[in-house]
Amino acid sequence: MTSLVTFLRWLVIVLPVLVLVVDPYVAAYGLSLASFIQRPRGRVLGAPRVGLCKSSILPYGGYECQEHKVKTSDGYILGMQRIQVPGTKANFPYTKIPVILQHGVFLDGQSWFMNVRSQTLPFVLADNGYDVWIANSRGTRYSSHHDYLHPSDWKFWDWSWDELAQYDLPACVNYVYAQTQQKPHYIGHSQGTIIALAAFSEGKVYDKLRSASLLSPVAYLQHMTTLIGRVFARNFLGDLAFSMGLAEFDLQKFQLQHFVRSLCSLNNIDCYDALTILTGSNCCLNSSTIEE
Repeated sequence: MTSLVTFLRWLVIVLPVLVLVVDPYVAAYGLSLASFIQRPRGRVLGAPRVGLCKSSILPYGGYECQEHKVKTSDGYILGMQRIQVPGTKANFPYTKIPVILQHGVFLDGQSWFMNVRSQTLPFVLADNGYDVWIANSRGTRYSSHHDYLHPSDWKFWDWSWDELAQYDLPACVNYVYAQTQQKPHYIGHSQGTIIALAAFSEGKVYDKLRSASLLSPVAYLQHMTTLIGRVFARNFLGDLAFSMGLAEFDLQKFQLQHFVRSLCSLNNIDCYDALTILTGSNCCLNSSTIEE
């Protein structure tokens, strides 16, 4: 029984990760071959049925939200959402100063809205008079269009986080500056930090920002201590997946959520801290935000 539990425990951790085919630079740099949203080749991946404004922002009430389209110089069309509190708040010194929020790997702009309202960064910023802009990287549900490529085309997914730094970030920063005529602040999480660092190192956009705040900043993997993390870092699994014909990726297709929940319901299997098998210990995980 002990051996079975041990096997299932590793299966819970390893199988989803192998299915995700994590690139050696995913954990630190961000996604190598897309913010994977896999669908069978030939299936149409169109615009989301419900935009981020309508699904996650407007239901709270008290906010103005606009959907914007930003075109990169290599043809991708990125969705951005602009959030403001109606009217001018003269008592706020930060009124109308723009702030760009850039999500991390395997996520999109909706990830900023997972907490309660008082702990949701876009709302906190908007409530204090900031002009909030939510970025969505290419390949995510809000940025799934291109000038001439279709998501069913292989070339649509033939890019890495380098392109996020070279094209996506500058496009978003330049767009916000053009719309507001002000230099924005930048807040990046995880992958959003490495693309900023990469862009800055190449002399891009750093002179068009007021500041850059890096949440869970990442750059290199040599300090990872977990076994799985070191294996992934040394074996270029994402590049191998790409060479085998895997370009995009739909978590729902594999029913991973149901699979993992089923295994986690077994006795003696505690999945609460499962992510630490890959990332190492997490001092600050908030149990109140985890779905039972």
